[in-house]
Parts: sequence; structure tokens; C-alpha cells
Amino acid sequence: MRGRQGILLLTLLCGNAITAQEAHKCVCADYFTTPTARPAWTSNEGFKHGFYFTHGIAQCTGIQELDLPRADKNARTALSTLLRVQVEHKTHIRRTDGRSGEAVLQARIDTVLESSALLEKSYIYDRWVDPASCSIYSAVRLSRMDLQVSAARQKSGIAYQPLMIVAKGKESEAIESELRQLLSQLKVRRVLPHAQHAAHQSVHRLIAEATHRMRRSPSGTVLYVKLMLNIANAAGESIWTHHSKGKGVSFLPDTPQDILYEKALHSAVQHARQSLKEILYRREERSGSSLR
Repeated sequence: MRGRQGILLLTLLCGNAITAQEAHKCVCADYFTTPTARPAWTSNEGFKHGFYFTHGIAQCTGIQELDLPRADKNARTALSTLLRVQVEHKTHIRRTDGRSGEAVLQARIDTVLESSALLEKSYIYDRWVDPASCSIYSAVRLSRMDLQVSAARQKSGIAYQPLMIVAKGKESEAIESELRQLLSQLKVRRVLPHAQHAAHQSVHRLIAEATHRMRRSPSGTVLYVKLMLNIANAAGESIWTHHSKGKGVSFLPDTPQDILYEKALHSAVQHARQSLKEILYRREERSGSSLR
């Protein structure tokens, strides 16, 4: 009797052990053919031999097509944070030394970190699975030379130069206000009002004008806006034009026209967002004054 009880107890213990072992088995342990010990880079970040380096971590789901990109993305996010800390530290030191121009460099590098340059130039050079936490690590690095080259190239884009808004027509104030908000969202560094035209002749100008028409019916009121945008370079040459439409709708008979116009104008400006963003961030050719 005691022997049978002992066998039963041993069977239960072995079963529990196997169940516990299976429960703790990492679902991404077989992502890579040869398990390796924890690499040193999983606990380090910084700058060495001309490279900024760090890593990102993602919890395993068992779907390799999802886990690897998530770990890579987290690595590049960590790299962006590391670079900002490094640049801000050096900028602070140089400012205390009385050197000029560091704020401009800081702004240019910030634009690189916010753009696709970080994705294009950074390199995922290793990955590792931690079976204990069931996490995947991605190691990323970026050369200082690539960062500096990308930052230097940013100064030729319109978004990194002064841009003057020239709004025309009776609704010029409303148009300028909407465009100023959009340019802020697109992270244009310096937006000048048309009132400063005399003091800033050699700048790009965003010229805007809108027309509108209203249609009333028993079912409601619709106000249509057509927005005409044009960017001219410092020589006055048109380098980009765009027309977009918007509308404001009300099913109430007494809705004020200015409210409908505001809605329609906002819609038209937002419809121009993508096209405007592309021209603002397109690199300017050095051989001429226009954008291709």
C-alpha cells in the first residue's frame, strides 16, 4: 500500500515539474538557432570608436514577424533619447565656454532625430533572446559621421529656414492663423508674419488666398472654400502650388456664416497638409534656387 502511494506521489511531483517547466518555456527561445550567453551590450550604451550605441527590448509573443520589428523600433527610440542627452550635454559645455552656434546645431540634430534619417542610417547589428524574462533584445548603433552629415543636410530644407506667410483677401487673418497652426504642427522652425516683409526680403514665402460660396436649402447650409497655396523662393519664383477644398456644414437654419467658414477653411488647410509637408522637407538643390 505504501509502495503504491509512493509511486503515485512521485508521479504527481514529476507531472507538476514537467508542467512548471513547460509553463516557463520561452515562446521565442527558438528564434535563433544557437542560444548564447547574455551579451555585454545588453547592459551598456554610450559612445565608443565613433559610434553611438544602445539597445531596445520587447516582450515575446511567439510571432517572430512582430517581435523583431518591435524590439528594433524600441532600440531606435532608445537611440534617439541617447543622442539627445549626448548633444544637450555637449551643447551645455560649449555654451559655458562661450562658443556660439550650438543652438543651431542642436536644432538641426533634433530635426534628424525626428526624421527618417535615424531609420535610414542606424544599424541593428545584433539580437538576443533572454529566456528567463522571455524578451528579445535588439542592439543598434549610429556613426557620428552619419549623424553630422544628416544634420548638415537639413539646413537646405524650407522647414529649417525662415518662412513668411502672405495671406490675401478679406479673410487673411483667419487664413494666416490656420496656416500658422499647421506649420507649427509640421515643426517649421521660424514662421514670419507678412507685417515683417520689409525686414525679411530674402526668405521663402507661403502665399495663400481663398474663395468661398455658400448654398442654403431647407435641409441645411453648406459653405465651400477653395484654398490656393503657393510657395515662392527668395527670388520670387514659384516653386510649389496647391489647390485644396473644404466645406462647413450645418443642419441648423441660423448657424452664423463665420462659423461655417472657419470649419471649411480648416478642412481645406488640412487637406493640403501632406503635400505641404513634402515640399517643406524636400532638400533644396544647391545648383539652383528652385526645388525639383
